[in-house]
Amino acid sequence: MALKPQVQTQLTETLDKLQDLVDDTADEAQHLGRTARREIRNHPNASVAIALGAGFLAGILMAAACRR
Repeated sequence: MALKPQVQTQLTETLDKLQDLVDDTADEAQHLGRTARREIRNHPNASVAIALGAGFLAGILMAAACRR
């Protein structure tokens, strides 16, 4: 069963837009990863403190959720 030409064209355009979105998202994720690594290298003490604080907060929230 063949698709109508209009539907095929619209589907192709939509898939192209989706691929562009995926590519842009991947590029942005790589950029954010590089930025994060650079900031961690430039501020190692603050990075460790933030990681410890986030872990502590996550632990508190998970413990509270388990008690319910």
